Amino acid sequence: MTLVKPRFKKELDNKIESLDHNGKETVIPLQMQTKHDGFQWMEMSMRLVDDKFICVTRSIEERV
Repeated sequence: MTLVKPRFKKELDNKIESLDHNGKETVIPLQMQTKHDGFQWMEMSMRLVDDKFICVTRSIEERV
């Protein structure tokens, strides 16, 4: 969460809280901090599986 650009944090919190325990995937585009102090567009896919939070991010910079 510390790498997420501040303006996206509230929406991300809401998405995480609304995750369903049935494994349904939720996808959200947001900007995350890079190691060079810039921000890059990422797509975050999240789901709950067996009470475990699974999150995968990938760059969508070329699409935005």
